[in-house]
Amino acid sequence: MNSLRSAVSRMIGKHAVPHEGGEGKDTVGDKRAVAEQRTGILNVSEKVKEFGRKLQEGIGKMYEACRLYVEVLDVDPGLQSSFEEAYPGIPAAAWRRFEAVGRRRLHIKLLTAVTCRQLERCAYEEQEKYVEGPVDVMLFGGDVLKVEVKNLTAEQARQVFAKDHVRTMPEQRAYIESLKTMDSIKRLRKEPTVLPYRVSRHRLVVGDVAFTREDLLRILVEMEK
Repeated sequence: MNSLRSAVSRMIGKHAVPHEGGEGKDTVGDKRAVAEQRTGILNVSEKVKEFGRKLQEGIGKMYEACRLYVEVLDVDPGLQSSFEEAYPGIPAAAWRRFEAVGRRRLHIKLLTAVTCRQLERCAYEEQEKYVEGPVDVMLFGGDVLKVEVKNLTAEQARQVFAKDHVRTMPEQRAYIESLKTMDSIKRLRKEPTVLPYRVSRHRLVVGDVAFTREDLLRILVEMEK
């Protein structure tokens, strides 16, 4: 770690701008000069904006490609092999996702987004709404949090998503209540069952009364009358 720090210090020192007026008296101009040397005199804010534009262009081009793929499949599904042979490095699962994007069953941003798979099973409108926006998550106490889908825990995702849609608040409340019921059932199963009788010396003992086998048979006969 110390050797790494020394190397970094040497690199910074090599490109540092000399100060006027003694050490420890950096000026704004000095710092800007150092920053410009380190970044190769780049306009960082412009580069950030350009990155966003290029990224958006790439997403748009990808959607166009998926639409073209679907257009060909609509003419003849067998032509899929032409694409696979032309681009053998693309796995079969990716082609299925390309088709889903082209048919607007899967949002284009979900091709690369780090999010949970449950969102992909929702309607396209919900995908578009939540791929980058927050979803409402009800807590056990009834409060509601807004959480981005990519930040949901596994438990939260199970609560928020039904089979093919995002659960509404009443649906989430019902889901939470079902969990409470399941927890109660589990606790009951773990607790030992106390029966109102016991068997001792071949006799059935209920309270202070003991019944022999013959007594029980007689009772059963009387119950049948």
